[in-house]
Amino acid sequence: MEQYTPLIYVGAGVGLVVVILVATRIYEKKRREGWLLAARNLGFEFQEDAAPLMERFGSFKVFQQGHSRRVRYALVGRHGAAEAYLIDYQYTTGGGKHQTRHRQTLCVFRSPKLKLPHCFVRRQKALFDLLGKAFGGQDIDFDDDREFSKSFVLQGVDEEATREVFDWNVRRSFLQLPSHDFQVEVLGGTVLVNPGRSIKPVQAADHLDWGHSILRIFG
Repeated sequence: MEQYTPLIYVGAGVGLVVVILVATRIYEKKRREGWLLAARNLGFEFQEDAAPLMERFGSFKVFQQGHSRRVRYALVGRHGAAEAYLIDYQYTTGGGKHQTRHRQTLCVFRSPKLKLPHCFVRRQKALFDLLGKAFGGQDIDFDDDREFSKSFVLQGVDEEATREVFDWNVRRSFLQLPSHDFQVEVLGGTVLVNPGRSIKPVQAADHLDWGHSILRIFG
């Protein structure tokens, strides 16, 4: 019996891999169907493996992280007066047994009314950002607004222009946003909102509204 034990383990391992592959295929099929339905309900165009979107928004941080970058699905349309994109995006960090796949649903708006400098803002992570500052990581602070400075990391290619954009009213608006993690990056007429996670297709309309509320902060 002992001579067959290794074969039992090998068979169990192969069986587990097959189960995972089948489950992944079923999940992706349902997710694709969900995005198709969401596009139909929103009146948006559905795109799959939309590599041109990575080129269009390639100057944004999220499209420069990791490797094996891929837009799996994208919904393209309009929300109010702005072009709107919901992008189901993934990239990988690390390699071999230590690689991690990151999947995030980005919300992007393009408005001809905006002319913003390239800047980036996200919720502050106490220990991580304290170490970042110690090693020279940029974080634009405001002496007259300690609440915002303690709550957010703000970075900008042009610090003076970034300070002008993040005036008192803009900073108050960000402080009133829900406290969960998110990242916002702006450049020219484009505002990219990254919740740091993937959303379910049934949440598409709510996610667009949430992103649009951040777009309105910038005017």
